Amino acid sequence: MLKTSTGCCWWTFLSRGIIAVLFGAAAILQQGIALELLVLLVAAFFFVDGVLSIIASYGARRAETRWWIALLAGPVRITIGIVAALWPQAGLSTVISLFAGWALITGALEIDAAIRLRRVIAGECFLGFCGIISLLSGVILVASPEIGVAALVWILGIYGIFFGIFLLSLGFKLKREYAPRGISFADPVT
Repeated sequence: MLKTSTGCCWWTFLSRGIIAVLFGAAAILQQGIALELLVLLVAAFFFVDGVLSIIASYGARRAETRWWIALLAGPVRITIGIVAALWPQAGLSTVISLFAGWALITGALEIDAAIRLRRVIAGECFLGFCGIISLLSGVILVASPEIGVAALVWILGIYGIFFGIFLLSLGFKLKREYAPRGISFADPVT
């Protein structure tokens, strides 16, 4: 059941991967961006990632017993995005705290999902790598809260690119497995 619920939402993994790579590239290529623009970029990432998380939970709700985790994570991500967008002047420490907390929680959940998926599909390691990258990013930011803007931009950029590549890899793998069989987001999962 987990296999079908995950496979039917392959496109959400691809979408999140594309957005993460674009976010990472923008952060690295625009080293001179103002702090407020960086905060708005992070806010947009959280908002879109939250919406896609809710969509993915909808697709998994009938087959996956833990679908509610993605459903709860979605509004939290959306809320972080909205708060960061509305108060970009709150500063670097707010962005670091929000991102570190999100990365730690997301990393743990992704590693858990990868462990559960290993019995179901091959290539679940991509989700595990996403979890490890999330955890490492969170730990770095928690361990060094005094980190400067330039270092934060590099961490966010590298995180976004690697996270996006792993999500893209997982999305393409799921698409190859499920798209030929006609399983889609709209299909009821039994």
